[in-house]
Order: sequence, then structure tokens, then C-alpha cells
Amino acid sequence: MNKRILSYVVPLFISATTAFGQSFYMLGKTQMNLQSSASSPAAFANFPYMFGFSAPTAVTVTPPGLPGTAAIFNPSKSDYELTRVYATKAAMDTANPNGSYRISGSGISTATVNMSSDLYPVTPQVTNGTWQNGVLVVDPTQSYTINLNNFASYATGGIGGYEDL
Repeated sequence: MNKRILSYVVPLFISATTAFGQSFYMLGKTQMNLQSSASSPAAFANFPYMFGFSAPTAVTVTPPGLPGTAAIFNPSKSDYELTRVYATKAAMDTANPNGSYRISGSGISTATVNMSSDLYPVTPQVTNGTWQNGVLVVDPTQSYTINLNNFASYATGGIGGYEDL
């Protein structure tokens, strides 16, 4: 079994009370890194930066100083979302500047989220195994433990983090 190791960092989750109870919204700037050898993870080659939001109800997200953007219904997930990818951090920051974002929609309280920090956490690194052609090679018939470096500052100090294998 061959696995690519892709890391997503800096999603921000918020919770808001709606007319229907408690709901969760996701809003975040993301830096995607890929580990494809025994070396440290590096920025994902194609579009390493992403801005996105998702919500259980129809919402509009308004960045500081820019017009709002409505989430689009995704029938496969039964939620509303929007994702945009960028080749550079500068392009992402221009389209989605740091500052206070307003989330509003019918039947929910308007929420303001401060996204003024660029505190991207360290990306964990797989420190063992055999890498071939950009993937970690694992025998699926055998037990295997993936060892990671020490990343004690990960998802601390107001920074969220998410890992996906």
C-alpha cells in the first residue's frame, strides 16, 4: 500500500446558535504541505494555499473591505460551502485579507471571526519508512507504525490544525 502524506494547517471552526439549535461553521485559510520523501514536508506543488468555508445553512461570508460571497449548496454533503485555491500565499491574502470576517444568513445570528493571524503551525513529518516515487511504501499484510517528529507547538496558541493521511 502506498500513501501520500498531505498536511492541511490552520482551519478555524466556530460555533453559532441558530433558530434550530447549535450549528458549526468552518472558515479558514489553509496551507497544504506534501511529504514525498524522507525529507521534510514541502508546499503542495499545484495550489498550496486554500481559503474555504462551509456551513449547515445558507450563509454569506464577508471579508474585511470586500463584498460578501454566498456559500453554494453541495448536495453530496448536504451543506453549503465555498473553496478557492491559490498558487501563492500573496494571492490568497489579496483575495482573502487578514481581519474580521462576518458570517451572516437567514435564521442565524451574525458572527464575526477575527482572522488576523498568520501563525501557521509546524507540519508534522513522518520519520521512518521507505519512500519510493514520492510515496511511503507500507506492506498492507503487516502491522506498521508511522513515527512522527516532535511537533509540540502544533495546533496551539490559537491555531487549529488538521492532518489527513
